[in-house]
Order: sequence, then structure tokens, then C-alpha cells
Amino acid sequence: MSELLSITSSKTKDISTRRSSKKYGRNYHQNSIIKARKNIVIYDDGYDVTPKTLTHDDYRRIDSRQMFVFDLINLAKIKDDYSSQTTIFQRKYNDLFQSDLTLNKLIDNNQAKKNNALLDEPIESLFTTQDNNLTTKNSHDDLSRAPSPFCLPKLVEDLDSQKSTDTLKIRLRETETIIYFEMLQLTADLNTQEGQDVKLQNERYEYITSGEGSNRKLANAETQTPKIYTKTRSTFIGRNERCNFGTTVNNWVMYDTYADPNIWQKKPEPFKVIIYRKITAKINQLILQLPMNFQDRNKFLIKKIMNEKNDKNIDESSEIFNSEKFKNSVQIMERIIASNLYIKSQKRFKGLIKQDPCDLNLKFIYNLDLLWTHYYEKIKNYSVCNFCWNEDNKNILAVGYYLNDKKLKNLSNGYVLIWCMKNPNQPDRIYEFKQPISDLNWSLYHPNQLAIGFYDGSINIIDVCHRNLTILRKSIRLNSPIYSPQWQVQWWPEDDNLNINEKIYTTNQDGGIFCYRTGEDFTCIKIMKICKIEGTICGVKKTKICHSNDIKIKKNPSAVLLKKHPVKKNIYIVCSDEGCVYQCSTNYLNHHIDSYLAHDGEIYSFEYSPYFNKLYLTCGADWCTRIWIEGLHEPLITLKTHMSCVRSAVWSPKNSTIIATCINNEICIWDIKKKIYKPMSVTIVDSNKLITKIQFTHNGEQIVAADINGAIFIYNIEGIPFSPFNQKSLLIESVEKHLITKPNVLKKFKTIIDEN
Repeated sequence: MSELLSITSSKTKDISTRRSSKKYGRNYHQNSIIKARKNIVIYDDGYDVTPKTLTHDDYRRIDSRQMFVFDLINLAKIKDDYSSQTTIFQRKYNDLFQSDLTLNKLIDNNQAKKNNALLDEPIESLFTTQDNNLTTKNSHDDLSRAPSPFCLPKLVEDLDSQKSTDTLKIRLRETETIIYFEMLQLTADLNTQEGQDVKLQNERYEYITSGEGSNRKLANAETQTPKIYTKTRSTFIGRNERCNFGTTVNNWVMYDTYADPNIWQKKPEPFKVIIYRKITAKINQLILQLPMNFQDRNKFLIKKIMNEKNDKNIDESSEIFNSEKFKNSVQIMERIIASNLYIKSQKRFKGLIKQDPCDLNLKFIYNLDLLWTHYYEKIKNYSVCNFCWNEDNKNILAVGYYLNDKKLKNLSNGYVLIWCMKNPNQPDRIYEFKQPISDLNWSLYHPNQLAIGFYDGSINIIDVCHRNLTILRKSIRLNSPIYSPQWQVQWWPEDDNLNINEKIYTTNQDGGIFCYRTGEDFTCIKIMKICKIEGTICGVKKTKICHSNDIKIKKNPSAVLLKKHPVKKNIYIVCSDEGCVYQCSTNYLNHHIDSYLAHDGEIYSFEYSPYFNKLYLTCGADWCTRIWIEGLHEPLITLKTHMSCVRSAVWSPKNSTIIATCINNEICIWDIKKKIYKPMSVTIVDSNKLITKIQFTHNGEQIVAADINGAIFIYNIEGIPFSPFNQKSLLIESVEKHLITKPNVLKKFKTIIDEN
């Protein structure tokens, strides 16, 4: 068999290939384009972003010369253009199958004719193939050929009538989910309910397997329970008919009903007899109805009570007025009436009415607006020694009063009033004591208990739940031999975290620090006593005083302030009337750890910053308010206004850079973020009396001020800047800004900040 290579035939192939590539698109050059794209690499900003091929290299690609069913539809449209070349195509097709002679012999001649009719169209793959196995016409014309694997399963008679559509409908169906691998979660979050259940299951499992539950008593016994068959039954009973009917009842029937002897089966308590009427005959009837063992003893008692009531003619209204239920009802009515006058102020106090932060006319003016004043007429000659907000109920304020009038020194009693914002006019509780009040403080764990210190050195713990004075604990001279005023009374929780008990720590005029255990014995323990300043001490400069006598009458200074460290549980601060600050520890009972001079005079306030516990402020009798940092005995910032004592100074719990101070009858608001040489606002109290103490409320929206005349002023703060996001960083930056003129102090300040 000879193979002929014709130049004409190759030209025919090239021409036909060009024509078909124009009509059928770029399918013929697909392989060459893909091979060329493999050598191209694309980089974007140093990253390889070359797109990957759609077909995987590990899988077999479909040859571009293969014919599919969808290609037959397009080839049918151009059947007439290539009808002259049918003989050549058939010859090429026969040459492709000449190697498989055995298969061709098995095919029927009729089937071969049908296949030839289907493949009568030009085949696209033959245009692009350089076939070297072309033979003459008489090579294998007499042999049958096998059907193509890409033919339609049946004859397509009218391919010309079939038209391609632009839309194709595809139906997607969900198949069954086949799980190849699943790993169950073996852990759970402890903060969730599921985690708590898992924890209980684990504890139960450990208790049964390895804990005390594993030691169970076992007994080998056999038993057989008989099987009992039961059947449910129900019975229906009709409802009984009822109706109302009248009857005639006279006085004798009513008397027999109430004189039933079953009423007197229970023996009455001795000396407690109920009197129904003020009639002698009725008393005799009651005595006869009493048991025999009580008649003789109670006969005289009943007559005596009736005679006293008839003689004094006590009105029933007075008994009702003195009852506890009536007083509680009157208190509620007074609150309702007071709400008509103070409803707007009360809403502002609770934060229901606030200044619109989106107001276009909003200005930061640091203004104080008076809401109301707590004042009781019966104690107009008394001064406020201290006041304290309740830790649990933010509406309750406890105020202690002492006598300040020198003309009335013989009246040495004191008062404790419990005020509530629901009724600003009348106090809820009034407690009177025989000694003046020096200080008071609420318990942290028991909100109903109030510790009170007196000028005679005694300590009382009262329960404010009762309207009458109820003393729970009281110090006695045997356990606490203290005779000087208790300037500070504070509740401190014990160091043990598992114990919720509290202890009372006090400081007195003699410079001693005492601890009271709140148990039944209420014993007193002396833990520290401060000493006088001798020689040179670090801190501010002290004025030199020329003493006429060398002998000192007083050996120890007064411990006027006591403050516990907010972080270190065993550290506390004591301030003296000489202006010295002592850092003490509960581990050392005989001496202090550190000391320095903060003011040239008595210290009135010592407050830690609520946002940075290393910073604290002090105010004293040297007309100054100073800001300090732990580890540095030099003041960072000094605030001054008038040449007068600064009685109180506090940090704002809402804004870390805002401080409030009181001088004479003025309340000054400072913002160290803006300026320190002048306060942002000054508010003059209406009473024109000396202010003894100021304090912010828990939310920082109000300021409470007390004067020497016994009045409590509640001010609402308006025009305060918005709270910053990072309060601590803003406070540190504000302090550093004002330390530019003090480079040495600034360097030390930054060193302490970096260490923390």
C-alpha cells in the first residue's frame, strides 16, 4: 500500500481551515493559545497574579479535533458549501478506521449506510489534521466502517429545521447530604449556660468515679417484681345547683354565734387581754369566759385598764397617729405631695432630663444650678460635720450634725438625719444622741448599718431600717478606753477574699489609729500612732515658728484624715493637723513607711484619682490645692484662688481632668486640661455661710455642698465637656503640659509613668 502526499491536498486543507476558523471562531487555535499563555507571567506590586487555567494538568484534555453532538447542529447549516468535498471527506474518514479491520467486518452494510448518512457533513477535526495515511480510491472502499462514538443515538433527519435558542433552562436538584467525617465539640465556654452544664456534669462524673460518691455500699440481692396490669377509670359527677335564700336572724342567734366556746380553746397570753367595749357588764362576761386559772389574775388587770382609759379619756386618733403603719403611710403621702414641687428637679437628679448634646447653642460654661436644699428647722444652730451617700441606694444621704454655737455649749447633743431625694423637705429618719457627732460612714456589705463616731471617743452602729433608734453595736470604756474625738470612721473589708466581714477603722485627736471588730464583743485594737514632725522633712516648705517654751504640751499630732489605698490592700494614708502625710501599713504597727509635708497647716482633703490611682490631690489651710504622684515628694500642680483655707477638694467621677474645691462660700470648678491659674467657674452659695464639705454624686452629674448652718445644697452641673475616650491618657497629658516649666519634675514624672 502506497501513501501519496499531494501538494494540492495540503493547500486544500489550509484553505478549508482558514474558512472554518472564520466561521467557527477560535476553537482551532485553542491549543496554541493555551501553550503560549503558559509562558506569560503577570506581576502586580511585586505579587504573582497570573490567572490559572480552567483545566487541570493532571486530567485529560479534550482534543480540539473531536466532534461533539452540539457541533453537528452548527455544521448542518453549512452543508451546501461543502457538498463538493463529500467524497474526499469520506475517503479520509475511511482511512482513519483502516487499522481496525476486524471491527469493520462485524458491522452490517445497512448500518454502515445509516452512519454514512449521518456523517455526510464535513467534520471539523479533519480540517486541522495533517493526515499522512491518505490512500487511493480503491484502497478500502469495499469495507464497512464502525460508527463514530460522538454520533447522535438516532437518525437526525431534519438538522436544518433545528435552530439554536438563546436561553437554556437548567434544573438544579438538591442531593442527599453525605457526611464523610464529623468531629464533635469536646469543649465549651464556661461563661455560657452550656459551659455551666458541662462543668456540673464533669463534677458529677468525678464525684461518682473518683470522689466520695465512689464509696457506695453494694449488696448482692435478687428480687422479682410482679407485673400488675392496671386500667384507667374516670367518673363524671354533675355540678350541684346552688341558690341564695333568706333567713330570719335575731340578736340571740348572733350572740350564740359570737359566744361560741371554740373561740376560747386557745389560752390567751398573760397580761394581754382584748377589750371590746367600755361597759362593766361586758367585762364580767369576758372574765367568766376565761379559763379558771386566768380569772383571778386578769380580773383586776381588766378593771384597772378600763378605769385608766375612762379617767384619761384617751382619744383613738392619738393611738393611730403613734402607730408605725400610720407613720409610713404619712411618709408616702408627703413624698407624693413633694413631687408636685420638685418633679422637674428630681428628674434632673435621676438623669431623666439632660442637656441635648446635639444642641447648636451648646456651650461649656461649667455652671452649677441649684436643685433643692435639705434643711431642718429644729437643728438650725447645728453644723454639718460630714455626710455620706449610701452605697446600695443612691437616693439616701446620711448627715451628721454637731453644735457650733458657742453660746449654747451646755447643749452637747448631736443629730443624725437620713434624707431622701423623694422628699427634699422632710427627713426620713431623725436620730438624736447625747454626744455631738464627729463622723459617720455607711457599711459596704450591709447597706442598712451606719457607723457613727462621737466627740467623746465612742463608736455606735445603728440600723436605719427602724424609725426608732436601734443600736446594734456600741463601744464601751472597758474595751475601748478612748476619750478624744473620733475624726474618721470608715468601713474596710477584711483582707481575706473569702470572708465578707468588715472592720471599722478610726482616727482620733491623739493621733491614734484603731480597729474595731464588728463581732459581738466589738473590741478595739490600737494599730498605729503618728508622731510629731522633727527636723527637716521633704515636701513643701514649712513656716518657722518661734516657741517661747521648750516644753511641748502635746506630744502627738491629730490624725484628721484616713484613706485606704485603692490597689494595695495593706497600705493606708494618715494626714495630720500639721500638714504631714504618713504612709502606713497594716503589717507594721509601730512605725510608718514614708512621710512628707504636703501643706503648711492642717490637711482637709485627701482624694485619689478615680482613673489613675497613682495621682491624688490634697487641700489644706495654706490656701492651696495640690496634685501629687506616688514616689515623688514634689507637687505637680498647685491651684490657688483666695487667701483662705480650702475646706474640701474632690475629683470628678465623670471627667478625669475636672476638680471641684470650696473656699469660704464659693464652689470652684477647675479643668486642668485647659488652665490652672484660674477656675473655669465660681458659684456663690446663697446662704453666705462657710462651706465645710463638697462631694460629687456617684454619676458625677451633681455636687452636694454643706455649710456650718446645717443646710445641704444639691447642685446640678451643666455645660461640662463630654467624657473623653481614654480618661487616663488625657489626665497624664494634661499634667505633662503644665510641667513644661519644671523640666526636672517632668523628667521624674515620666520615669514613674514608664515604670507603671
